[in-house]
Amino acid sequence: MKLNRTRWAVGSAAISLAAMSLAQGISVNVNGQPVSFPGVGPQQVSGRVMVPLRGVMEKLGAYVGYEASTRTVTATRGDIDLQLRLGDRVARLNGREVTLDVPAMEYRGSTLVPLRFMGEALGADVRWDGVAQSVNILTNNAGVGRPDDFHAPPTPGALDVVSLDSDHTGFLRAGMPVRYVLQGTPGGTATLQIPGVTQEVPMTEVSPGRYEATVAMPSSALTVNGAKALARLRRGNAEKVINAATAVTVDTEIPKILENSPTPNSRTSSPQPNITASFDDGSGSGIATDRVRILLDGRNVTSDATVTSKFFAYRPPTALAPGKHEVSVFAEDRAGNPANQSWTFNVGQRSDVIRSFTSDAGNDPQPGQVVHFTLVGEPGGKGSIDLGPGRDRVGLRETAPGRYVAEYTIRQDDDFFAMPIRASLRSKDGESYTTDPQNNAAAIRNHAILQRPKVTSPVEGERLNDSFQVTGTARRNSQVKVKVEYSASLLGVLGTKGTLAEQTLDVDSQGNFQSQPIHLSGFANSRGTTYTITVTSIGRDGKESDPVVIKARK
Repeated sequence: MKLNRTRWAVGSAAISLAAMSLAQGISVNVNGQPVSFPGVGPQQVSGRVMVPLRGVMEKLGAYVGYEASTRTVTATRGDIDLQLRLGDRVARLNGREVTLDVPAMEYRGSTLVPLRFMGEALGADVRWDGVAQSVNILTNNAGVGRPDDFHAPPTPGALDVVSLDSDHTGFLRAGMPVRYVLQGTPGGTATLQIPGVTQEVPMTEVSPGRYEATVAMPSSALTVNGAKALARLRRGNAEKVINAATAVTVDTEIPKILENSPTPNSRTSSPQPNITASFDDGSGSGIATDRVRILLDGRNVTSDATVTSKFFAYRPPTALAPGKHEVSVFAEDRAGNPANQSWTFNVGQRSDVIRSFTSDAGNDPQPGQVVHFTLVGEPGGKGSIDLGPGRDRVGLRETAPGRYVAEYTIRQDDDFFAMPIRASLRSKDGESYTTDPQNNAAAIRNHAILQRPKVTSPVEGERLNDSFQVTGTARRNSQVKVKVEYSASLLGVLGTKGTLAEQTLDVDSQGNFQSQPIHLSGFANSRGTTYTITVTSIGRDGKESDPVVIKARK
């Protein structure tokens, strides 16, 4: 008989039917009654037990159908409505999506599904009896506990590791516990480590060949992207190492709300001022724009505001009454770390303090262009222009009574990204007022290409110490992003890789930046490890420049 050599995906590995072998001697019982498989019986695929769907479902009185045109299998019973397509890792069970750890497949005319999914589809307690070499499905105990991960037993007499899985996906916050399960040879000693996150901890053998450990995420500020847990199983002089199937993403940094406008406790002459603030989540997961709320005097105005992961901007559609007004901002990053801030400003009652503020910037100013600003207001005051975060204020000169002017030449590396421009004027009686331009209110926008930063340390090919810092130069008062990744070879065979650090750094007024110390430990500190250091400049719109990449080694 010719086999249909269909290929499917298991994690990131491609498995073909050539990798399948008969799980000899494994029986399946449903509520104590053996299941007969007239065709194909249980199979072993990459260490996981696969069972024929039809045999088990029909044992429970379900109807099993197959639609050849869509390669879709259906199973229906009073409390079960199941649809899955061959080769897919997602099935629909009673209207909800369920992820299979191994895709459903066809083998010699039978549809095979992973044993763990079978337990979830039945709402059953599914257990592996290693002594009897049998799988026991108990539907009378539906809903009792979470089905175990099921894998074929390791080869007798040899040290073997089959899988390393966790009970959590997505972002992890400070203190959040994560349980890891290692399946392998019974009677060994197992340890677990998440490089860059935790030290090596022991795993407990809770049943023959099943080792567990629960680790809590650190409470200190930490960001780790793409680090995979690594477990060791030892018995005698033998040792096996395995990476977890999924990577860990840890974010314990609290976001910040900065550069509020109008300036807290200030007075503005505009009854419809631009209300803005910027977000800074450092090297964290980034602000979740759908979790930002903006209140003006207790009224939710979020739906009328422009909200990005870097800033928000809101302009009242009608004039605000003279007097004090309060802004409250609530935000969360994608990991769920919260931030909030409130401030007040005053709408001035004397509109003659600032009568007008204009510029000749045009709609698309270019590098080298000189922009002229003119403010008309009360004579004898002192004023300046705020060109946005990270930029020096430009002083206003009173060239005639009540007429103030300033000029600014747009630089090649300017990156305003539509952040509002504002003028401030302190009157003779000491009150400060701010206003937006009457024309070009959207602010200067420049499309200059971001310049790449320069990295001064480490240099290409450098051998790193156990602790080092990344230093360099970039545009003054801007930001750069530094990412350090490692790749190590363990036992000469198994490779592991991950992210050691990911930091967003402020560039000082002299154009210099320096990262926080980056420490090498665990598997990331072994001989022969290579390190990739990537540094980019960050624009106000969150876009990054072309990267500078440095390769170093241990």
